[in-house]
Amino acid sequence: MFKILKEMWAEKRTVKSLEERIPGLLPSELFHAECRKEKMRADRTLVPFTLLVFDVVNTTGDHRSRELALEVLGSIVVRCSRGSDTRGWHRSGERLQLGLLLHNTDAGKAERVIRTVREQFRQLASGYHIHNGKPAEIVCEAATYPNVAIDGEPPAPEPDRQKARSNMARIEGRLLRSSLPWWKRSTDIVMSLTALLFLSPIMLAVAALIKLVSPGPVFFRQQRVGYLGRAFTLYKFRTMHVNFDASIHEQHLARLIATRKEGAPDGDQPMQKLDDNNPQIIPFGRFLRKACLDELPQLFNVLRGEMSLVGPRPPIPYEVKEYLRWHSMRFDAVPGMTGLWQVSGKNRTTFKEMIRLDIRYACQRSFLLDMKIILKTVPVVMSQLYSKATVARPRPTVVEAQENA
Repeated sequence: MFKILKEMWAEKRTVKSLEERIPGLLPSELFHAECRKEKMRADRTLVPFTLLVFDVVNTTGDHRSRELALEVLGSIVVRCSRGSDTRGWHRSGERLQLGLLLHNTDAGKAERVIRTVREQFRQLASGYHIHNGKPAEIVCEAATYPNVAIDGEPPAPEPDRQKARSNMARIEGRLLRSSLPWWKRSTDIVMSLTALLFLSPIMLAVAALIKLVSPGPVFFRQQRVGYLGRAFTLYKFRTMHVNFDASIHEQHLARLIATRKEGAPDGDQPMQKLDDNNPQIIPFGRFLRKACLDELPQLFNVLRGEMSLVGPRPPIPYEVKEYLRWHSMRFDAVPGMTGLWQVSGKNRTTFKEMIRLDIRYACQRSFLLDMKIILKTVPVVMSQLYSKATVARPRPTVVEAQENA
């Protein structure tokens, strides 16, 4: 009996899964990673790629027929693609599909590949893989990135732009961006509720102080750009007079990022705040900023899911207008109250370094990294307070975008 069970177990272990049967096709996890890597490369080089996702229809009710059809399709995809292309499985829940990443290929060239795959599938699968009297057929989703129909000059007709956005949104959400980890939202809810409970007396005291020293609302509301480029309203304690002028800051930020676009030698200045000698700041406002007490209302943004405790800082829309394409990779993570940039030098770093730190966090985020950043935030704030109180610094020439608003 033991020998029979051993032989059955050995036979079961030798049976390969569908993802392992066809040489030349990457497993789903590796294929997804290659897709995200190619998107990062395209954001920097602007060299387009086209992503194709093939599936087989009319085999839904027959698992065996579907597997046979996918095996045939997989061998065709390997044979019809170039050696430089990336081929692999795409897993959407429990459903397997075929993915083909065509490097340096626009939508026009991709259409020829799709036609070739369909024609060969009809020839090889003719009369086979039948379900409910219907032959198996191929469907294909395609998206080109960067997409000229969306970003090109002059702009494409609106129907073409809408179709391109729809195709890209469907594929981008599944293959080109890493999904948010389950622990992220749970940690944010528990820790933000705990922080609000313990910090509520301090928040009430700050609100009373602002109301006492400056007429106007206690809270400052501002549009910011968050996860996947979605706009949201950020809350802070108001530290500036009501009718402050933000146009100077906007113009300066545009010049600041423009120098980095041109590669000017003076384009890597430290991102200092313009708090000293700024008449727009209310009494005690500088202290609230240095102690980061003005950021506490963002705990409500965390509860609403618009922000996280840890993540890249959310920029102002007019800052995003000046971004290069690769800068937008920082939107792959939910914006945070603190982040890798804040505990890695913050205002001593340059704009380019800040973007790279944010992108690194978006690619490497983990529970342990979040806890490490949160634990490092408190001493960073304390050292900032101590240095500001003991060292007289010269007036900075470079400002941080949203901190001055």
